[in-house]
Amino acid sequence: MPGVSDRLKTKIDTAGIKYTTLSQKTGIPIDTISKIFLGKRRLMADELFNLCDAAGINVNELLSDDLTTHVSK
Repeated sequence: MPGVSDRLKTKIDTAGIKYTTLSQKTGIPIDTISKIFLGKRRLMADELFNLCDAAGINVNELLSDDLTTHVSK
């Protein structure tokens, strides 16, 4: 199952949002964004919220799959 950063990357790519735009809106360097989406660096919580905000993505949509997988019924 794809992780949060994978789902975030898919939504950003589908929306056609450029990493340069995300970098300008969040202050996160482009190389850091690239490393996160290539799986070479972990996505920190503050970066997740900032990237979601900049891309207009609801963070709850990205986390819902992880929550349902790890919460017992």
